[in-house]
This record gives sequence, C-alpha cells and structure tokens, in this order.
Amino acid sequence: MILRELLAEPHLHLRLLCGGDEQLDRSVRWVFATELAQPRRYLTGGELVISGLIWRKKPADSEGFVASLAEAGAVALAAGTAHLGRVPQDVVLACKRHGLALVEVPMEVSFGALSEHVLTSLSTVRSAQLAASLDRHRQLLLAVAEGRQLAELAADVSEATGVTCRVLTPIGTHVVGGPRPLPGPDLDRVTAAFLSADRFPVVAAGQDVPAYTVFPVGSALGQRLTSWFIVAEGTWAEWDPDVTDALGELAAIAALERARQSDALRFDRQRANELLALIEAGAGGQPEVATRLHEAGLEPGLPLLVIDAGFAARPELVAAACHLLADLATHLGVPAVVAARPPWATAVLPGAHWATDEIRQVLERLLPGLAPARLVLGTARAENPGVLAGALESARNAAVMAELDRSSHLS
Repeated sequence: MILRELLAEPHLHLRLLCGGDEQLDRSVRWVFATELAQPRRYLTGGELVISGLIWRKKPADSEGFVASLAEAGAVALAAGTAHLGRVPQDVVLACKRHGLALVEVPMEVSFGALSEHVLTSLSTVRSAQLAASLDRHRQLLLAVAEGRQLAELAADVSEATGVTCRVLTPIGTHVVGGPRPLPGPDLDRVTAAFLSADRFPVVAAGQDVPAYTVFPVGSALGQRLTSWFIVAEGTWAEWDPDVTDALGELAAIAALERARQSDALRFDRQRANELLALIEAGAGGQPEVATRLHEAGLEPGLPLLVIDAGFAARPELVAAACHLLADLATHLGVPAVVAARPPWATAVLPGAHWATDEIRQVLERLLPGLAPARLVLGTARAENPGVLAGALESARNAAVMAELDRSSHLS
C-alpha cells in the first residue's frame, strides 16, 4: 500500500504534518515501532516507523532520530501524541529537512490498531498477487481479499468436499478447530505423523482408530516445528482428485494467513525486545514497564512466569524458538510477551502454579520431530515486575544448565 492510501483511511484519523506528493506516493513495505534514539541498524528500507517520541528528551534529539530514519530509507514517521501531547515543532522541521513524511497519530488511535491495519493491507496485496498467478485458486483468494476468515474458508471446503478439515500446529494448537477439537490421542497421532513424514500427504492411521490425512501448510522442506498443517478426516487415496485439489488450495490460503500472523509476531517481538531491555536495565519497578505489560494483556499485580527456550548449540534458530513460545501461549490460552534474547527466546506469561508441568507436557508433542536437535527450557517465577530482572537471569541460568543435560531431546 502507498502512504496516501493509509492517510485516506477515515477510522485512523491520521494527520499529515509534512510531506509532498513524492513522499505520499511511496510504498509502505513494513511497520516498525521503536523508542530508540538511533534505530538505523534495525531498518532495511520501506518501513512506516511508529513512535511515541519517548526518545525525545530535548529538541536537539529530533535531528539524530529523523536522520537515522531517512538514511535507512524509511517511508514515513508516524508520531503519537500521548506522551508529549503534540508533535513538537523540532520533529516537524527535522522531517522537512530530510524529506521524510511525518504523520500525527491521535491519542484515541492505538499503535496496535495502526500496525494491524497496515499488516492486514499488506497481506491483502499478497493475496491479490497470488491470485493473478494461480488462477485455479482464484475463488478462495477472492474470499480472503473480501476479509473472510480462515475458519470460514475451511468450513466451506469441508462442506463442499464432505471431508472435515482442521488446521493445527505441531504442539496441538487448533488454528481452525473444525466442528470440535481433536481428542488428545488423535492429536498425538497426527502431530507425530506430520513431524516424521518423509512425504506428503501422509495418513495417520491405526487399529480401531479413525484415519486422518495430513497436508503441510507451505513448504514441507521448511522448519516443521513451527509450521502449520491441515488434518482431514479419512484417507486421501480414497477421495476424488478434486477433494485433494481443494485441500491443497486451502493449504495455500492457510500459508498466507500464517505469513500474516508471522509478520504480526515479528512486530510484537520488536516491542517485547525493548520491554525486556528496559527490565534488564533495572526499570522493572517503573510505571512504564507495568503499563507495557498491561498493554500486552498481562496483569502486573499477579505472579509472572519467565520461560527461556532455545535449541542447543543452534543460536540461528532463535526466531523458531520465539514462534514456539508464542504458539505455546496461544495453546494455553494466555497472553504473553515473547522476545528474542539470543541465543534464547524469552516469554513472560501469567505465573499459574500448574503452568510448568503443562508446558512440558504440551512441548513433548514435538519429540518426533526434534532429533537431532535438542529443545532446551529454563523457567523462573516473578511475584511482581520489580523482580522480573532477577527472574530473567534465573530463567537463563536454568536454560544454560538444562543445555548440559544430553539425556533427552527436550531438557
């Protein structure tokens, strides 16, 4: 989408403070939220940079911040007014000097709503591009462009084919649950089949149990531990070829939705990285940390659980570990802050006493697909945000110790 289109959205109430036709016709490729004074190294070009201007301590700070955005090729700065009450004139002048469009975000519009609108719009563009190249997927992609949810499309495919289908993750999260969730034993069978299959589709069958056919969402050669897959009731060899084609089309649509959610998770991770950096710097007891935890759905007044997760001796898989922790929170039905603290991924979630045992039980579903890798966990509890820094350190130490235990692929 181009910046001009974003400004035209009436429900966002955005106001252009500076920028001409050339700036307004630039394409927004990504959204990046930051309160860093020098965010240059985190930008790759084409971003709409969202900021509450917390980095601005004095007027001279604006020049360095805006210059770093312009040098990185950012499309525009979307500045919130909640912190300072208005966008200062020194920010406006700096944007004019560097030819960077400046947009005011009013207090009643949350950064989350703005970023979600952009990410959804970008996902729709991807859908339209795929529809142009894959004509046989046209009807399903049109439904996506019209805003229909993946669950609705899966229900349509199930009704049209007579085959009930669901979309799952390897730890058993029901992205699309169908008429009812799969029972535990069936869930274990289909996840094991997905993680260990040499080729797809694969049938998860057994004596006196229902058969399910498993299709990958996206490339079967990718990281399966963080992928989605489709589970269809029955055996694919007994179906009409049109049924298999329809499920393949649904898998393509699910891949688009997964990509959209991955984009949203990356955006959330940027904010989480900044939050944990504040906590580690000793600001855990400050109101800003409590506010950010509350915005993430966590109750600062209640105990919190910190989880560090990673793959032993595989620091390059930290993003995959972040996906696993986010999926885990979804599976448990709890909010979470998930950040990358290489070589570990870190999640902060509600600290119920039962949580640790259930977390390990859920993650054991990954065992058929872990070898030769080892998934390492470390946990710690914090009674309040003021002691979160200590809990972060304790969870990391626990993960380091667990990494030394080579007796299992899940430590």
